[in-house]
Amino acid sequence: MEKLSGIRYIVYIGLVIIILGCVTPESELTSEDRAAIEKTPEYIEIEAELDEKRNDHDNIYFAEGIVKIGSDIALAREKAKQNALEALSSQIKIDIKIDMKLIISDESNTSGGEFSTVNEEKMDRRIVTYTSQILSDVKGNKLYTDFPWPDYVTFYVYIDKAKYDEKVKRDLEARKMRLRDTIINGDGAMEKNDLKTALQHWLKAQQLQDYLFDNLPVVGDLNNDGFNEEFAASLSERINRLTGNLILQTDDELYTYDSSGRVNASPSIYLRYRDEQLKEIPVSLFPLKVSFTKGFGRLPHDLQTDSHGYLSLPVENVDSSERVTRILVEIDKSAFQGLENNSMTFLPSLEIQLEKLRTVAVSFAFSNNGRISVPQDMKGSLSSLVLGNELSVLPASVPR
Repeated sequence: MEKLSGIRYIVYIGLVIIILGCVTPESELTSEDRAAIEKTPEYIEIEAELDEKRNDHDNIYFAEGIVKIGSDIALAREKAKQNALEALSSQIKIDIKIDMKLIISDESNTSGGEFSTVNEEKMDRRIVTYTSQILSDVKGNKLYTDFPWPDYVTFYVYIDKAKYDEKVKRDLEARKMRLRDTIINGDGAMEKNDLKTALQHWLKAQQLQDYLFDNLPVVGDLNNDGFNEEFAASLSERINRLTGNLILQTDDELYTYDSSGRVNASPSIYLRYRDEQLKEIPVSLFPLKVSFTKGFGRLPHDLQTDSHGYLSLPVENVDSSERVTRILVEIDKSAFQGLENNSMTFLPSLEIQLEKLRTVAVSFAFSNNGRISVPQDMKGSLSSLVLGNELSVLPASVPR
């Protein structure tokens, strides 16, 4: 910090030289001007007040504007005020930029060489916002006429550095802590195998980095291991690792439907996560989306796996005019805001095929003393025989 403080002081001195450079120096005053400078008690009091403010670097930001009155004293006063506020703004912007690099990106190098042009532009926008907020707390606003020389006006302003710390440093630190906590909360959910919550926290952290820092590179120690990480890259790695190791599976059962569109069984769907030890862990309460890619029927909405990573998919009213019907099972992206912005993210999908049964029409009847009857036991036996050969039974009647 000593190095940074030295840089700040050098810059401040340069600013004072710039402000005063447009003013006639005392060596160029005429003999009449010199004679007119009378250090009255009031003059000495003002001079002491200004010297005290100029030297109070630890507690305040101070700036002054000195302008020759000329023919329009009102214009001179306004120009002096403008010069003072611009000088104060320049001081504050320098410190904001230094603190942003220190706090957000953990940079001790104040040259800004690590920042791209795009990032510098983003930072400048943030600096302007912070500066405007801080200037609302300007104090002083004092104007002196015929000071420090006759026919000149002096205007000075200052801001307490405590206000700067509150509105800039503390705010930057709080923003960074909020972002870091969101990432760590996702890590905690991941350790508990709560993959849905982990993914939602990490996606929220990506949005926070955009909202809080305009996607400036934020760096910090996420794992308390003494090593810094770039938050955006670390988030992308976490999200891609989670989604890239999800596995959607079904069993080997043959799913069929008959001529009425009835399915023989609800397809079984399993969602698992393959961890670093290649162990497959059931993914519970994870949202899924299903749709027909061939044929159509009725499917439920708002689906998710149960506590064992399992989903029994009820399928109804399948279009029996199709020989084959296919259903696509996917991760429901709508449940994860911001997931669509991760172009490198891989998400698993699963296609389930349903086949239509061949249909046999069976009609039989017995005549007994002129009465036609259909024994129910025989009807049931024949139906079971047909179904057992992967055929569909279509009840029919034959006119007598």
